[in-house]
Amino acid sequence: MSLIYLDTARLGQACPQASQAQLDFCRLSAEDPSMYCEQFFRDGTVDWSEDKRLVFPSLAHWHGLRTFKTQIARRFGVSSPEFVLLANRSAQLVRLAARLMFRKCRNVLTTDLNWPSWQNIVCDEAVRCGQRLTNSQITPLVFSDQASADDVNERLAQAFTENGCDGVFLPAVTNLGVRLDTSSLLAKLKANGGLRFAMIDSAQSFCHIASPAPLPFADFTIAGCHKWLRGSLPLGLGICGRSIVAEQFRDMLASTPSLFGIDDPLLRFSEQIEHQAVDRYSETVNVTPLFSGNAAIVATDSGEAIVAKQACKRTANAELIRKSVPTRLWQPVETDTSMNSGIVLLQSKSHNIVRSEPNVVRSKFLEKRVAISAYKGGLVRLSAPESIDCQMIESLQDALVSVA
Repeated sequence: MSLIYLDTARLGQACPQASQAQLDFCRLSAEDPSMYCEQFFRDGTVDWSEDKRLVFPSLAHWHGLRTFKTQIARRFGVSSPEFVLLANRSAQLVRLAARLMFRKCRNVLTTDLNWPSWQNIVCDEAVRCGQRLTNSQITPLVFSDQASADDVNERLAQAFTENGCDGVFLPAVTNLGVRLDTSSLLAKLKANGGLRFAMIDSAQSFCHIASPAPLPFADFTIAGCHKWLRGSLPLGLGICGRSIVAEQFRDMLASTPSLFGIDDPLLRFSEQIEHQAVDRYSETVNVTPLFSGNAAIVATDSGEAIVAKQACKRTANAELIRKSVPTRLWQPVETDTSMNSGIVLLQSKSHNIVRSEPNVVRSKFLEKRVAISAYKGGLVRLSAPESIDCQMIESLQDALVSVA
């Protein structure tokens, strides 16, 4: 039986085009290392011969950094590739964006559903800058009370006002699959005049939901290519919502060579290539994610209506998974339908599973050829695929029974 991959919290299953791009790039690096030149990264394969394109077919779709950024900008609904930043590590984009945010904001609203690693980074930067965070506890409201998106937004708006906040850092879709209506919330906060900077975590929304960022209200959005886009290799994406934010980010990046110990080789390299100011003494950069990410986005590049249709399929498949769960052994963790996404949470009813370490639970599922995300306390997460059939449902049911 082939592996049923439902573990997009960790790493999306690479699409064939992204895998082929990695292979072609490795072969090109072996046969012609001279490709590490500015022109190749700036202009792509425009000057390649037809024979060379046939030998490295997936790289024939590489038309340079600006074209790649243009494709990303279109998917996020921003007007210019200048609004797009590329990095080896998303965490570095989070830290840099947080520093920019705390230049403008004194008190930033967050939630207890934020991704812990990124939340810690923003907290560190708040301390470093002498600013504050207000952490709104919405987990009970979402899971115990099963509040609607409007109710959650009302709670967040109230916390924003009562605590004198002037910035927000929120996920569009949380790592547990809760879809926040950030567009409506930010529109309300903007209208009231108190919001100075909005940073959005779109790691679980890019290529998962139709609108990965709450434009035109988000000042900076962070995402990546290795989850729902299925680009395989990590490639951090930073999307500036306004031209002034892009200018300020680049000014900050250029302010010092290491920016107080923070550096990302690909971020600097991609900026230098595009603006024709390459440092001849720069370090060798891992550029492979550019080609796998480009191949993945070319493979999935489509109109907004098609992206929305794909998102609806995943949400419908998530509901199909919920209905097929053996409820004597596992309890679906329900939220209001307005906050659902293509992610399913299940709580084990077995004391043995509840007491087991997450890696043990995940290994038990892998033995049954099902890849899931596991958390402490017997909680598991399943990322619904775009397509699902009866055999997959039966295999998943068998795994749930066997593991329990």
